[in-house]
Amino acid sequence: MSRRNLLFIIIGVIAVLFIVLIILGTRKPATQKLAYQPANLTIWGAYDDPSYYDQIITDFQRTYPGITVTYRTFSSSTYQSSLINGLASGSGPDIFMINNTWMGSYQDKIATAPASLISPAVYSSTFDNVATKDFVLSNAIYAVPLYVDTMALYYNTDLFNSAGIAQPPATWSQFNQDVQTLTKLDQYGNITQAGGAIGTSQNINRSTDILSLLMMQSGAKMYDRTNKDATFDQAVGSSTPGQQALTYYTNFANSANQDYTWNSRMPYSVDAFEQGKVAMMFNYSFMISQLKTQAPYLHFAVAPMPQLDTSNKKNIANYWALTVAKTSPHPYDAWMFLTFLGSNKEMEKYLQAAQVPTPIPALYNWQLSDKSTDPLLDPFIQQTLTADDWYEPDANAVEQIFANMIDQVNLGQKTVSDALSNAATLVTNLGK
Repeated sequence: MSRRNLLFIIIGVIAVLFIVLIILGTRKPATQKLAYQPANLTIWGAYDDPSYYDQIITDFQRTYPGITVTYRTFSSSTYQSSLINGLASGSGPDIFMINNTWMGSYQDKIATAPASLISPAVYSSTFDNVATKDFVLSNAIYAVPLYVDTMALYYNTDLFNSAGIAQPPATWSQFNQDVQTLTKLDQYGNITQAGGAIGTSQNINRSTDILSLLMMQSGAKMYDRTNKDATFDQAVGSSTPGQQALTYYTNFANSANQDYTWNSRMPYSVDAFEQGKVAMMFNYSFMISQLKTQAPYLHFAVAPMPQLDTSNKKNIANYWALTVAKTSPHPYDAWMFLTFLGSNKEMEKYLQAAQVPTPIPALYNWQLSDKSTDPLLDPFIQQTLTADDWYEPDANAVEQIFANMIDQVNLGQKTVSDALSNAATLVTNLGK
């Protein structure tokens, strides 16, 4: 063999070895494992239509082959009982929807986020402050918000125009004036047209949220989580904001008061609004679609919630988030899905489908300018940055305690001071 041919052979062998080394270097070793494991994840929720998640789930499954995600929706009346039973029996979901007021009841049932996926610092810089307050506890992340909703003012534009009122009230003092203008009584003192749905408990949707907001705007310190004490009955400096708020609220149901506009004999607030029997009511953004469906000929608009101090706006938050069940066999994979959903790109898809206010401040201007956003949603989007709430040891029990407190004042069973003090004691006992 010539020296020249031998040289060609050596060069060829070297080239083949080089190619083999490149192939072996790029091939994943058989012993190397993925950061996640193949899994079938289930999500349980209420209110949301499964179609809201279709594109997000498709994107996630394409990004993480081997993981499937299935969303199951429950009626609002059966969701919580089904969830409690499912978690207790081990037949529950991997991921479930949780209301922001439920942490007191569900915190011990949640698997917190792995630090490798998201840190509290990143979370707080991504989501609204109220979500950080609600779901980042002791440096652990408990849930990812789907949106942040707040209460706003719904008003009947026909009734406003007939009364010559050009703008909805921006303050509570303006609200009082409009209530007096819009309320109509017959010769016997019966209310034939109410100015606002406010003052009672059982026949007003979200009545206890309205009262909580009035307390918060008045400066009441609602709850001491360290000592597990309700403090909304206590004085703040020289004022008693809790008493002031409860008095203000119940005055609208006091026939001897100039602001009298509502009583326990009135229809349910939402029904009355749909029927044009009340000019104003307070509610969350989900009511937009309900009114459009159930009262298609009703002319209404939405305005920001009236404020006690327009330079220090406060709005009450009520919203849903997704969290991971402690009983899930795939907590890491489940949190991968939640952090994936919480990215700007995927959250935009959810917001467009669900038509709810963004929980991510970076998407604030995008959502306001997005052509798919219902203009009636704008006040709710604008209020997300001033959203707040308070820790409730048992949300369902607190709601009933507040409703009873309102009734006790309206029926003359207790003074405002005594009703407030009694309610604070009962809420404190829930946390002990």
